Amino acid sequence: MQAALLDGYGQSLRVAEVPDPIPDDHEVVIRVMAVGLCHTDLHLIDGQPAILPGFPAILGHESAGVIESCGAAVTDWQIGAHVAVFGAQGCGACSRCTQDLENLCQEQTLSMNGIGRAGGFAQLMTVDARHLVDCGGLDSTEAAVLTDAGLTSYRAVMRAIGLRPDPRTIAIVGAGGLGQYAIQYARTLTSAHVIAIEPNAGRAQHALSLGADATFTPERCQAVLGSCDIVLDFVASHDTLALSSTLLCPGAVLNIVGLGEGTLPVGFFALPPEASITTTSWGSRGDLGNVFDLARGGTVQSTIQRYPLGDINAALADLRGGRITGRAVITPNC
Repeated sequence: MQAALLDGYGQSLRVAEVPDPIPDDHEVVIRVMAVGLCHTDLHLIDGQPAILPGFPAILGHESAGVIESCGAAVTDWQIGAHVAVFGAQGCGACSRCTQDLENLCQEQTLSMNGIGRAGGFAQLMTVDARHLVDCGGLDSTEAAVLTDAGLTSYRAVMRAIGLRPDPRTIAIVGAGGLGQYAIQYARTLTSAHVIAIEPNAGRAQHALSLGADATFTPERCQAVLGSCDIVLDFVASHDTLALSSTLLCPGAVLNIVGLGEGTLPVGFFALPPEASITTTSWGSRGDLGNVFDLARGGTVQSTIQRYPLGDINAALADLRGGRITGRAVITPNC
């Protein structure tokens, strides 16, 4: 099979022939039909943080495809089934995992597909059968991006409205791969005025088409300073966190979702009275079921740019350069 290999931090991916994977008793092999590109992949390639257990590594943690073969102990899945891979793969046994909170697993040791284990930047991949999710009529390309971009943004919105019910104004900072979904969830699940803070004109226009009531560039958002009940920062750089903190009204919630490595001073006088700061880490299996249901019902739509596996470095360059509207997807077998 062909796979895109990362030979070391900071390097371009190398597309090469590698042996087909063989499943163990509890695994399946899936033919990868779609795998999403994520800013997390850029962080992993850059070694920020340097957490990969070894090289060459096969990244890709938003995967969907068709089961090719099953291990001897796999009884719940059949060859030919269309499946997605649940990405927040916990140990399955700790107190968090048994409460459907694998995304908060207490024993996780970087053994997730695409982050520690071989992922979807390949024509074939092995997956522990317990991490499979039935696509249920969804196209593989859409199902793949929903497993992270769609899931994380859903949990981000739900966590925020759990802490600040009935928000009047929700600000989405960064209307890219995850922000596109957050806008739709905020529009669907609340009656709030939804605004997007986005410097890219094309993505700002796209945000309006997805249901945002207004868009602002970071330099021109004075009208909404101190007025937002919920702020979801999908960038989380030093600059965006500084901006996000100024959007908060008293009692507001700031949810830090992006991996931009920014920091924010916290102190009694550093934020509005009774403001809350939280983070979001992926989402649960139950959350993913809700996301798939919303997609099946047409409530949530995905904007996707497709690339063949051979063009993966061009796709990564487009992602790094801010030239992707929505989500980029690699199609290894097309």
